[in-house]
Amino acid sequence: MSSRIILALFISALIFTFGIQPNSMALDDLSSLQCDDGIVAPGDSEDSVKEKCGEPQQVLNPDPQEPVK
Repeated sequence: MSSRIILALFISALIFTFGIQPNSMALDDLSSLQCDDGIVAPGDSEDSVKEKCGEPQQVLNPDPQEPVK
């Protein structure tokens, strides 16, 4: 019986290591962006982002009539 418990714990550890942890790391990648002259994050001003990353190649203007998803 104890070998089944050890096997279940081992499988649970593998699932946590390779299943849950990479997904939580991916969330960190979305919170900031590394540019040549610094790191930008949500809430940074447009001028600060341009200073750190340069002018954008393309600007997308969302439709103000479209509901937020």
